[in-house]
Amino acid sequence: MWTRAQLVEEIGKQGLFLLAPDINTQVDAFLRYVESMSYSCSFVSVDEMVTMFREFVGRIDNTTDLSSTPYVYTFMNKNTELFDVMMQNGVAIQLNAIRDNYKHLMPMMLTAHINKDLLGVFNSWWRGRTIPASRDGVKELLWHLRDSFYETHIQSLEHLAEKAMGLSLSDQYWVRPSEDLTWDKVNFFTNSFSDDIGKLLLNGDWDGGDLCSPDNTSDGVVKKRWKIINNIRCLIKGSSSTVGYIGAQPRREVLASKLARVMLRPFSAKFAVPYTITTFDDEIFSVCPNFVTPNTEYVQFNQLVVGRAVRDYKDAFQYCRSFYGEQSFVIDIMLILDYIILNEDRHTGNFGLIRDVTTGEIVSPAPIFDTGSSLFHNSISTNVNTVGAKPFHKNHDIQISLVNIKNYHESLILVKEQIVDIYYDVFSESNEGDERIDRMLQILSERINHLLSL
Repeated sequence: MWTRAQLVEEIGKQGLFLLAPDINTQVDAFLRYVESMSYSCSFVSVDEMVTMFREFVGRIDNTTDLSSTPYVYTFMNKNTELFDVMMQNGVAIQLNAIRDNYKHLMPMMLTAHINKDLLGVFNSWWRGRTIPASRDGVKELLWHLRDSFYETHIQSLEHLAEKAMGLSLSDQYWVRPSEDLTWDKVNFFTNSFSDDIGKLLLNGDWDGGDLCSPDNTSDGVVKKRWKIINNIRCLIKGSSSTVGYIGAQPRREVLASKLARVMLRPFSAKFAVPYTITTFDDEIFSVCPNFVTPNTEYVQFNQLVVGRAVRDYKDAFQYCRSFYGEQSFVIDIMLILDYIILNEDRHTGNFGLIRDVTTGEIVSPAPIFDTGSSLFHNSISTNVNTVGAKPFHKNHDIQISLVNIKNYHESLILVKEQIVDIYYDVFSESNEGDERIDRMLQILSERINHLLSL
């Protein structure tokens, strides 16, 4: 039986210090690696261990920060093992042992690239899972984490997600560090979670640094946090308006939600997330329940369009619409809503599909949500010609031409009849000024009438 000291000595004799100048860090990482891979090393000679060490070091990118040791996890979908992944500082450096029988339960972005650069695609998927660096409060978060967790060397937002096992309230994927952990023990759908990360991101409060939180994997640049309210997992979102309008995005989120639900009535459908307004510390936020259940996941369309060539904006729209099947009215009404309220930010990350995690099948469109960046939320101007569109075309008039408006006259008539009451119910206490508030209602009415005239 070899010892650690013998291994280090033999590494030195063979000149491997040139490959691994920080030898103690590398040996510790290597030993953790062989342990996590369940190698039986008791009967392996020290020479064989050195050979394995040489291969191990050679697999690590020379640009990778080695301040924390690599660790091998099992990438999971609930309790289903998908593959093994070695990670270091939040970056995957190796994938192993893909469970072929469960490829269909991988994230759809990975499934589409299973025979290509799977490691690169996984890292891209993982980065998309983390808090955006541009969100307010992120610099303070990293400072507190490095101060409170100096022994664990949290280096980045990707590293933070790794330390928190990648757990989310948008799906059921996670990285399992040991076999004794099960989904029932760690998931946030049925277990409580810490408020520490969320409080810091929302209002700057720091209570100690419990990393057990879905806020480690919430995307978007607007400040937000998850909170359990009456046993319901709810997302609380603020506003990024810089022109002094209090609660600009939360109010528009509520307005869009109400309008969408009215337009969906002729289809007896409820594909719109309900939003309400709440106040914390004299600041206005929107609140909505999680639309993902313990047995589903939200699939953003950006996962489905990666690497796909499209001829033009019409082709892109038809490709996305093809996933909706008989419920294609949902994407049509989403674009109608975006046209009416001048939504500027319908990127491919905030609309998508709902997938059953036990079968891998698409079960429905995701409900319409995340429509707060609309109706001049961050501008003192009310010039409609300055507002761009997404995701299929940058011009709202051209984008709305993708939809057969005549199929939605009943929905538009319902909105026209209720727009005044809905609008003033949302904006009656806004600080945006009577003249501006009245002008925005006029614009909404004009855009509804324009669609009815088509």
